[in-house]
Amino acid sequence: MPDYPLRHKKSERTSGYLRDRKFAVGFLLGVLASIFSAILINQFSRDQASYVSDNVLVASSLLVAAGSFFVAARSMLEQKKLREAATDPVLIAHFGQREDARELVTFRVTNVGAGAAIDVHLSAEPPEDLDLESRQLMTNIFTRHHPFRIIPQGETVEFSLALGWNILGSNPLPPFKVDLQYQDLNGDQYESTFILDVREMEKLGAEKSPYMRMVSALEKIAQKKK
Repeated sequence: MPDYPLRHKKSERTSGYLRDRKFAVGFLLGVLASIFSAILINQFSRDQASYVSDNVLVASSLLVAAGSFFVAARSMLEQKKLREAATDPVLIAHFGQREDARELVTFRVTNVGAGAAIDVHLSAEPPEDLDLESRQLMTNIFTRHHPFRIIPQGETVEFSLALGWNILGSNPLPPFKVDLQYQDLNGDQYESTFILDVREMEKLGAEKSPYMRMVSALEKIAQKKK
């Protein structure tokens, strides 16, 4: 199993024959099948001498039509993927660090897609940890969460999880599963599942960021002026 397995699934609100040009594809296939059947009947009704030459022309025409249909179908599929990539929200669950306290590990849900995520349901299953209370979690993300009304594009919901030495070290917090369920502006449903492993944070530094070093320097200057 990979270290960071995930599952992402989209369920469209409507899936009728007219959605995503399914009706057009089916209609085209029916027309081609009818033309092919009519040509075969006509060929069998002709004399044997002209059957072979005419059949070669028919087969060539059908191959060209089939090739054109295949290219058109692939083009439609690619256009659908591009449209979804330009409009669909994509939520990911991951770890992070506080900018003002880099020793603090945070749990984040970030919208990396191109649209707003609506009615976001977050569910984090507790890990197989016999002594979860000793981790001194600042925010217990494994309890029930009220749904988030909206997470706009590029925005993050962040929880202060715990100090690094309480969930890492020689006895790291075991991996746990996170489920996300949400909708887009069209009402289509999305489901994502992540397996998070806090050990990915163990090699990251906890030194102060340049921003916080500037703040500390300004505070020292202000104290000297008093």
